[in-house]
Parts: sequence; C-alpha cells; structure tokens
Amino acid sequence: MFNPSKYQLSILDFVKTGKGDLVVNAVAGAGKTTTLKMIANELANHSALFLAFNKHIATELADKIPSECRTIHSLGYGMIARYKRPKMKNYKYWNILDTLLVKYSNHPDFADIKKAAIKLTDLCRSNLTDNVMDVSAHYGVNMVDPDVVIELVTNAIKAGIELYKKTGEIDYTDMIFLPDALNLSSSKTYQFVMVDECQDLSPAQLSIAMKARALGGRMIFVGDRNQAIMGFAGADSNSVDSIIEKTNATELPLSICYRCPTSHLDIARGLVPQIEAKEGAIDGVFNETSIDNLVDLVGIGDLVMCRLTAPLVKQCLKMIASGIPARVRGRDIGRGLISIIKKVVNQPNYDWSCFVDCLRQWQSEQIEKITKKEKYPDSKIESLVDRCGAIMAVYESCYNGQSEQCLIDKITKMFEDKKAGVWLSTIHRAKGLESDNAYIIDGHRLPYDFGGQDWQKQQETNLAYVAYTRAKISLTIVKGV
Repeated sequence: MFNPSKYQLSILDFVKTGKGDLVVNAVAGAGKTTTLKMIANELANHSALFLAFNKHIATELADKIPSECRTIHSLGYGMIARYKRPKMKNYKYWNILDTLLVKYSNHPDFADIKKAAIKLTDLCRSNLTDNVMDVSAHYGVNMVDPDVVIELVTNAIKAGIELYKKTGEIDYTDMIFLPDALNLSSSKTYQFVMVDECQDLSPAQLSIAMKARALGGRMIFVGDRNQAIMGFAGADSNSVDSIIEKTNATELPLSICYRCPTSHLDIARGLVPQIEAKEGAIDGVFNETSIDNLVDLVGIGDLVMCRLTAPLVKQCLKMIASGIPARVRGRDIGRGLISIIKKVVNQPNYDWSCFVDCLRQWQSEQIEKITKKEKYPDSKIESLVDRCGAIMAVYESCYNGQSEQCLIDKITKMFEDKKAGVWLSTIHRAKGLESDNAYIIDGHRLPYDFGGQDWQKQQETNLAYVAYTRAKISLTIVKGV
C-alpha cells in the first residue's frame, strides 16, 4: 500500500483547505507524477485541467487521472481556433522576413542579419515583448546592425499577426503568442489548473496557462528551479520565481528522491542541498571508468549521457559495430547535422572526395564569424565544433565510395526517436529519463564552463544535477574523451 510522504500530505492538505495558488518545489525523482495524480484524484469532483509539458505526457496521463489533460500549445491552439481556423505554416516568419529583407539584399552582413532577425522574432514572441534590444542582450544574439534587425523583427511580428487575421496562417510559437497578442480567451475555464515542469515555462506559456483559470480558480504549479535547462529555447530562466511573484503563490517542498541511491545523492547534494533519500534507499554504486571500456560495460536498457553530441555519436557507432542496438536520442539534432552537411555540399568547387577539407574550412569560417560578432562566443563555438565533430565521426565510419546521401541516411537512422537497446542522449534530452545503470561521458567536467551570463552558467549547473540523478542503481563517470 502506498504511503504518502509528509511533503505529499502537506501539499494535499493545502489543495483541500488552503487558499490561493501553489508552487510545488519538487527535487529530481520526487514522485512528481505520483503527486500530481494524487492531487488530480483529490479534485475529481471539481473542474480541473492538467497541463503537460509535451503531448506524450498528456496522452500517458489522460487515462490515469480524472482531470482533463492537454499541452499548453494545444490550449493556445484552441484559443486561436475560436477566432479563426488556423493553418500551420512552419516557415511563416522565414517567408515574411524574406519579403522584408529585399531592401537590404546588398547589405554586407545580409546573412547574419537574417539569422538574427529569425531568432529574435521567435524569442520576442515567446517572451511576449517588443523590446528586441533587451531580448538580444539576454540571449546573447548579436544583431550586427541593431537598427535594421529591430526594424525587421518589429515589422515581422506585426505582419505575422495581420497574416493570421487574413489567412489563418500560424507557426508553432504563434500557438502561445497570438492568444496574448490578440487578447483571446479560452472557451472553457477551470476551478483548478495544474501545470507540470513549470521551471521551463516561457512567459507566453505562463500566460496561456493563466487564461485557463476560472474566476476565483486556483493554479497549482509543479517543478524544480534546479532542473531549469531550457533557457536557450526561450524559457524564462527564472520561471519559478516569476510565477511566485506574479501569482503570490505559496511554495511547498517535495524533497524526497525515490529514484536515486544514497551515493548518487551525496554528489547531487553538492548542488541541491535539500534533496533527501527515501527511507531504506540502497547505497548504490558510483564508479569511474575510461572511455575505452564503455562499449564493453553497457548493456540493454542502459542510459549513456553527455553534455555534447559528438562523443555520443562516436560511442554509438562503436556499439553498433559491436552488435549492440543503440541510438542517439533527438531527431532534431540529426536534422541539424544534416543541415550543416548540405551547407558544406553547396560550397563552390565542392567534391565528395574533399568532404573533410570542405567541412573543416566551413567550420573555420563560422568560428571566425562567431568570434568577430558574438559577445559570448565560447558556447557557440563549442556547439559548432561539437556538431562538426559528430558529422566527422559518422563520416569516418563510411567506407570508400559512399556519398553525401549515405552520410545523411546514417545520421537519420542513428537519430531516430525509436526506443533502442541502449539510449545515448545529451543531458538536455535525458531530462525525464531514468535507468538502472547510467553513464556520463566526460562527467568529470560537469558543470561545463562556456562563459556567458550568470543565468547560462546556472543552467549548466542544473544540467549537472539532471545528469547525476538519472540512475536507480549504478552511476558511472566516463573519462578520457
């Protein structure tokens, strides 16, 4: 029989008898989903909505709790649909900016201006702001020519709103931006709105969630400040505190980790002192090994993590060659590598026989651009070198006579999001995963120091915490990359 912890009982008591909104500060492995199910069951006789971080979680919980389950994006989509039937156009703002950029076609920094404008158009919408300068400074996006980029972003967002009004065209970010921009409301509101993974909400996502609350209704947010890792994608890096400031919510802890052995928590506690072991938790195993031993150690069901992609690709190839069914998690990562390959292939005088030289030349040119134009270049250079290194690892596995298409096909297959015998995953992608045995490649370097701003450094520390708390029995630091 399940016995709720003192923390879970306190949370349930607040839901039943307390007033106002609630933020549950849940450590890694704290039984967050179990707690949310308990809350949902307690609210079975109330109108309640559970907002999940992604469709997979919403679908998984739909049959397990009495509350309605949706994603924040689907809720926003529903608000838009009440105003005008939406039509998905993934490259909507690319097309808008192409039109706006015509008069700057001879600008010496045309390509960099377009890149900055596209990035900032998305980030400004996610952050519900028209202050392009502040968003640029926060995310370290170099505008090259600020007056031009600010004009482009401002006009692109205005044009995007008008285009939706006329034709219904939206992209993914519009689902959470347009309800605020057009002051749209939800067709249905709820007495209780539960929000999962609140540490990674963007201002636009928070706004959507708040719109679902009925007059006099209550919000219940669950998350972990120390697992906030999506700031690079537009999330509010200070989301939990922003929520508390906005809602005046009461904060309650959920501090017992039911996943990790005590030896792993001793490491994690250096980053998050309040994390507690469950009663009777095993000591577990904490090991260190060389990268040369990894393929011989991993078994079916194991999880292999790394902050970077290239080391994962190299080890995945070795595992496949040894007969171990392995994949790297993250289809969009594979698409990013393929995009680089296509840019290299499209260079003047390109030939497959000189692919390596062309890739290195392209990488050098990009590093030079980043160094000249970025205020915080280190993390972007590291990311670029990492992606090119991943491509090289796959290229080196190709035998003579193979082509660019073979390279692309190998990457596509390697990054399929189908469950594999062994998952290899960046730490970002490992959030939400767990395994009996987990390995962290280059784990002795965590947290990575890419420079940057304080919030970016904190998110690197958060990534280390995420990595240290994935294993249920054995955690191994893999050195020698």
